[in-house]
Amino acid sequence: MGIKTLLKLFFLIPLYSIFKNENGFMNNELLTDGIHLNEKGYQKWIDYIKPIVFSYRLTLFYL
Repeated sequence: MGIKTLLKLFFLIPLYSIFKNENGFMNNELLTDGIHLNEKGYQKWIDYIKPIVFSYRLTLFYL
């Protein structure tokens, strides 16, 4: 497997926009201690990345 094919296996999912508040800071309603996500924060993360991950997973069969 060549390097170009390997690079297709990795990607970044930008999450900043789903966790920021109206002032551009982390939304404290999604955090336990100002840093770590609480249950609501993790659920928001899951809801956001799940369709992306599953759509990407399906493309692996075509490599």
